[in-house]
Amino acid sequence: MRLPEFNRLRAALLMVAGVAGGALLPAPARGQSYDLRFDWSNTLNPGATWMYREGVRPLPLIASWDPLPSTNWTTPQAGWAVGPSGAGGAAGGGGTPFWFRSNGSETFEHDWVAGDIIVRTRDGADGTGNGAGHNGPGGPGTGNGHGNFVWTSPLDGIVTLVCTIWKGQPVSQYHRLILTQNGLPIGDNSFASNIYYTRANPFITQIPQLAVLRDDPIEWRLENTNPAPTSRGGYFGVNLNIIVCIGLTRQPAPALACPGGNTSVSVQARTSYGTLTYRWRKNGVPLLEGGSGGRFHGVFGPTLSITNMTAAEAGSFDCVVGSVCSAMPSDAATVSFCRADFDCSGALNVQDVFDFLNTWFAQDPRAEFDQMPGLGMGDIVEFVNTWFAGCG
Repeated sequence: MRLPEFNRLRAALLMVAGVAGGALLPAPARGQSYDLRFDWSNTLNPGATWMYREGVRPLPLIASWDPLPSTNWTTPQAGWAVGPSGAGGAAGGGGTPFWFRSNGSETFEHDWVAGDIIVRTRDGADGTGNGAGHNGPGGPGTGNGHGNFVWTSPLDGIVTLVCTIWKGQPVSQYHRLILTQNGLPIGDNSFASNIYYTRANPFITQIPQLAVLRDDPIEWRLENTNPAPTSRGGYFGVNLNIIVCIGLTRQPAPALACPGGNTSVSVQARTSYGTLTYRWRKNGVPLLEGGSGGRFHGVFGPTLSITNMTAAEAGSFDCVVGSVCSAMPSDAATVSFCRADFDCSGALNVQDVFDFLNTWFAQDPRAEFDQMPGLGMGDIVEFVNTWFAGCG
């Protein structure tokens, strides 16, 4: 099912309006994006949609990475790491990779400020290795992997990724930044020792109009690619901001309606840009407000209501959600009409039979079931047959 959904999202890109190629998008409203700087957690891993990892392993929280008395921090710096900095190797880098939000008490030369997200990359010199080809706890080739964090999408939609990175110290280092979606590369950049990006002038890469599905993992991975197996890692300032163009957080659900009853289908969406627009469709055809004899309501809003339901209103309903940056259709939901649900309970039970018979004996026109003039035994037979057939 995921492939058709992904194809649907790709098709939605054809409806993009107002954004061309790699052009920068308008500044997002903070509440409508996922920004690692603001969403950072020092208590949970994963923290909401974010996970801090080494290779595929979630990292444990280290309350004091460089234990006091430290020559590097005046206040214990917490973060996510393999272990404390002095553990695992003679070089003192056994606690790498180390992801942290700076507490601002660093005493060494650095190019970041309190609140920035920093990574101390994997260190080949510390004896714990740097992935395949280096020495790890289990011997040669058993290093545990590079530092990465993963954002797991909570929505179906179209987003823009803005990735920022800079060297935290002007030292000779070789690193590689890789972005993946579901394990497939979507960005790959190398940083040689003579390329020095600063906090004031960071490296920024943008991937616009990226289609994502709920539970898609987006991974930001920084690999230490220094050619010497025992070379040191380094500090980097990092961030990943995922700006929502169109995101559907709840798809329409199927509904069952009874004769003369009311029902509705809804969608929940969000955007970083402007106001959302909605347009409901039935069987792919846009609806008009008050259509079908005044039965359709809310065709330009997140909830479509159908009143005084008849068989003519049943069908497949979806909603095209748009903003200034794009538009995309929701999943389609089937609204079924169940003639035998006479008490409008949403399910068939014996009460439907009792209510129908009471209506028939009262000569109420609602008991007309066999499409023949007048109420007769044919209506009872038709109702019972329909009731036994169910609403499927």
